Amino acid sequence: MTYPSEVDSNSTSQPRHGLDFSLLQHYLNEVGVDNAQVFVHSQVASTNDVIRTYVPHLGNVDVIAVAADEQTAGRGRLDRTWVSSFGLGIALSIAVSETKVAVPLSTVPLVSGLAVHRALQRCGLEIGLKWPNDLVVVDAEGELRKLGGILVQRFDDCLVIGIGINLDHDQEQLPIPQATSARLLGYEIEHELLIAYLLNEVNILFQSDTSWHAEYRANCVSIGAQVQVQRVNSLPIEGVVEDVDVSGHLLLRSGPDLICVESGDVQHLKRL
Repeated sequence: MTYPSEVDSNSTSQPRHGLDFSLLQHYLNEVGVDNAQVFVHSQVASTNDVIRTYVPHLGNVDVIAVAADEQTAGRGRLDRTWVSSFGLGIALSIAVSETKVAVPLSTVPLVSGLAVHRALQRCGLEIGLKWPNDLVVVDAEGELRKLGGILVQRFDDCLVIGIGINLDHDQEQLPIPQATSARLLGYEIEHELLIAYLLNEVNILFQSDTSWHAEYRANCVSIGAQVQVQRVNSLPIEGVVEDVDVSGHLLLRSGPDLICVESGDVQHLKRL
């Protein structure tokens, strides 16, 4: 669902509203999410940290989710910070028992990205997926603009998936010049509805075994790109991404070698 903005998208004095729990619960019921318990906070340091206190509830439901209007010390990959100002974006963490996940654990960041892709698509916004965990759009010059990101952590016997999405930011409110938001792309997306869609798609995709793979490949902007990959405790390598395999690994053609990259930070250099 999208709707025309009644606010000047160039204004920095847009009204900000916190999440409406009753409306969120209505949408969860509407889309058929009946196995999740959702907690809404006005402000947290990190939704991934807060959700750990709710993990014991997983004995009663399949999925726990924590959403916050404002996140002051969230984390991305490689200990990067992810701050979400009040009412401007999605700061959401989802906890699910490993026993409820049918896909290989190595694919969870990718499958989570695909869930976000589907949820935003239902809201009318098409995005791309940059391996392994970035949500992006390609601008008119062919450059990637970051819309959001995902951080997956293991805690006891469960997986915690942190999701951050820029929704109502103006350009000066974004953390980096290369970022963008749904508003800047011309979309006004209802936060509560997007969260409901997200939880529904996570439910579906985590039970999909390998059927996620073709859809992920079709929406992965890294495939076919010239990239540099920074791996932990290794020198950077450059090459062309040939594919992503069913285990979620990047297949990189570097000179005559085809290298399987299990984890790393990817910088796009150019598209061939």
